[in-house]
Amino acid sequence: MPGVEIHCAYRFELDLNDRQRSLVMSCAGLSRYVWNWGLAARKAHYEQVVKPARERGEKAKGLTCFDQINAWNQAKAAIAPWAEGYSARIPEYALADLESAFKAFWDPKRQARHPRFKRRGMHDSFRTRGSVTVEDARIKLPRLGWLRIKGSTCRLSGQILYASVTRTADRWFMSLTVAKEIAEPAVPMGEAVGIDLGIKVFATLSDGTIIESPRALLHNLRQLRALNKALARSQRNSARRKEVIQRLARKHARVANIRNTFIHQTTIKLVREHPAIGLEDLAVGNLQRNHKLARAIVDQGWGEFRRQLSYKAAWYGAQVVVADRFFPSSQLCSGCGHRQAMPLEIRLFICGSCGLEIDRDLNAAINLRPVAVLPTETLNAHGGDVSPDSVWQIPMKCEPSSQVLVA
Repeated sequence: MPGVEIHCAYRFELDLNDRQRSLVMSCAGLSRYVWNWGLAARKAHYEQVVKPARERGEKAKGLTCFDQINAWNQAKAAIAPWAEGYSARIPEYALADLESAFKAFWDPKRQARHPRFKRRGMHDSFRTRGSVTVEDARIKLPRLGWLRIKGSTCRLSGQILYASVTRTADRWFMSLTVAKEIAEPAVPMGEAVGIDLGIKVFATLSDGTIIESPRALLHNLRQLRALNKALARSQRNSARRKEVIQRLARKHARVANIRNTFIHQTTIKLVREHPAIGLEDLAVGNLQRNHKLARAIVDQGWGEFRRQLSYKAAWYGAQVVVADRFFPSSQLCSGCGHRQAMPLEIRLFICGSCGLEIDRDLNAAINLRPVAVLPTETLNAHGGDVSPDSVWQIPMKCEPSSQVLVA
């Protein structure tokens, strides 16, 4: 049977000596310099060409990635002669990433912020490709030579597309993005499930399972506050300040690692056990405007959970369907379909029609479970026709049968 081609990444921690650490820092500096050069060029082109043309009612073409790569190749001998000693792929990927950032900014669904200038120490990373060679415990990159890694590359398989090198705190990591073919995934054995994401608990499943959150930020908040206080009291450019900055960066990295490990373990378990998963579409950015809940929402990592669940479902043959953002999963009775107001502070759902008493999160998860079921009618929660981008199914009021809605 023909397989399915997927792109995945293998991440390794680099074991660098002082010379190699200086080299990768220089490569990251080149990538940052080209990013800032390209961003300044795009801003100048907009102010001098695009904006005046729009004021005159004319159309003007903005800069593309290929335009900027050609301009960089012509200008680098004059503005950055030191760049000749590095791989030519590093500037190309920096400009490609800049164009991707602008596309995300222009996409109304992604709600990304406008690309900003990078500064040293905050965005140390670069990408490259070409003659990437892998051995058991070392990897060779163009113009950098052999770099030792902590661990082994024995599990790595597939065609290497490119390599990304990033710094987290005082540690350097390399991610090798590969293309490989896997067997056609079989649909997992099990039942469809709805998932309601929460704050007190990470998620509640429609079968009654509760997934507790590690609350990595909350459990490390006291130490983070102490380090931030020590940073505020230290003198600028002092050795003490540099030490505190490193300790604070390591603590933030630990919090992120705890959260990412938990999300990886949770998502892989869900896609292996359930053939269809129904999720709610949360406006995380809007929810974070509530200053009382913002920290708890960030600590959960809902966006990363949805991202990992989506691509892992494709690998394992599962289906993830997201309900419409206005689907009232918390306001509908999972027994009869009666809709009523449910303020956030009320944790027990008591139906005013059939008298059902059920936990608020469990009720929402049960309402989200039919989201992954194939649609039979095309109505939304307001009774109107909608686009077939996602699937709903909510019970008819006071009737045992169900009404499937497509949103």
